[in-house]
Amino acid sequence: MSKLKHYISFFFQRLTPPKKDFKKEFYRIVNLVDSNKSFCFLRFGDGELMIMNNEIVDKETQAFKVDKWTSSGHNKLGSELKKVISISDKNWIFGIPCKCCNNKCKKEYLKLLKSDKEQITYANLFINSNYPHFKKWIENLNRNVVLIANEVGKNNAYPFTVLKYIPIPDDCVNYFENNEKVFIQNLKESVKDFSNQLFFISAGPLSEAIIYYLYSENPSNTYIDLGSSLDEYVHKNTTRPYMIEGSIYNKRVCIF
Repeated sequence: MSKLKHYISFFFQRLTPPKKDFKKEFYRIVNLVDSNKSFCFLRFGDGELMIMNNEIVDKETQAFKVDKWTSSGHNKLGSELKKVISISDKNWIFGIPCKCCNNKCKKEYLKLLKSDKEQITYANLFINSNYPHFKKWIENLNRNVVLIANEVGKNNAYPFTVLKYIPIPDDCVNYFENNEKVFIQNLKESVKDFSNQLFFISAGPLSEAIIYYLYSENPSNTYIDLGSSLDEYVHKNTTRPYMIEGSIYNKRVCIF
């Protein structure tokens, strides 16, 4: 009986991601960036899951009111995201919701992911109580960046040197639906001359597909999905409560 308990315990340890310290995980990722390691960090949240599940995301949601995108249900991006989430690669790190913010969503992603548990971490890595640490890090970043973000931020000032800005229009899901082939071709063309280059991506649910295409074309670079953590620079506005010092989200230490 003791052997049976041992095997059961071992089995569940393999299925259950280890406890991960929120702040330590943040520094684990940024230290990889600072060490010039080539890897991908992708963030999957509730919006990406809704797209993969062919759910309608309408104009009454935060996705539209704040981030300006909608989804009518079945679309090309949903199919691409399903492909991306199933990839198992030692150079790919996936951020997913934590149990304190969206445990139901986290459980859904754990069923979909094929990666080792060491390659799975917080989607919220750069926000909530880590946001002040993120701002300090990015404002002292000693690397040039190719930035892929909303078109409104193309001519803004950033705390790092932007070598190239690739603009993404509002309503990115429908934009991809109508311009898939040209978009992918132009995106792949944009990375051919770069090597060991840092890319920051902040393009909503399109970010994960962008990283997939970029890495497939040129795996020598580093591709990081920063999401809304760049909004104060791209949109010049506080788009999320965690950006407000002293707020409940600004103080939240997430639990995986």
